[in-house]
Amino acid sequence: MTTRPHNLTADQARAMQDRRLTALIVPLKVQPTREQTWHRYQTAKLDWQIRDQNGLVVDPGVLPFQPGDMLWMRETWRSAGCTGHSSLYGEMDADWEEYKADCPGDARKGWRSPITMPRSASRMTAIVGPVSVIRVQDVTEEQARALGCERPILPHWPSKPYLSALRGQWVDRPLKPPRDWDSNPWCALADLDVHLCNVDQVKETVG
Repeated sequence: MTTRPHNLTADQARAMQDRRLTALIVPLKVQPTREQTWHRYQTAKLDWQIRDQNGLVVDPGVLPFQPGDMLWMRETWRSAGCTGHSSLYGEMDADWEEYKADCPGDARKGWRSPITMPRSASRMTAIVGPVSVIRVQDVTEEQARALGCERPILPHWPSKPYLSALRGQWVDRPLKPPRDWDSNPWCALADLDVHLCNVDQVKETVG
């Protein structure tokens, strides 16, 4: 089992806090050509690899998640208060942290990128469950809802509102071909067991 950080957008962090986000989808770095595809095979655990049209393995298929991985979530944040001690970032240690997900519309300055969040400030942890490989346009309405997507506010509901929301979020991401929506990229889709507490608290619980 690997323990490592994972960055969330403010919308994702809010959805996880509300227990609406119970899955993650990430475009894969290696994308098959037209003559190749992802295949699942049985080992000690279920793994994935890229094979050509003759069934020959052309890439071992390294996924960003494995079942059992523990992800501690980083989000946009800032320090609040001061203890009087110097911190890793050359500032004073905070008495507590504020999270942008809790402050929608807050235009104040001082928000820090998720990548700067220390492990001690993380307030959400997820244990990875089953992981599959799927093309983003094959995501189902139920899966899109588990990804924390919200129904778009429209005069008329689309037939699949959560998929519509997923597509809107994907288009807004700074992704280029072959990982943009129109390229229909292959992605890793992971189910999550979400814990609304710091990763070290989870480790004490699950051992």
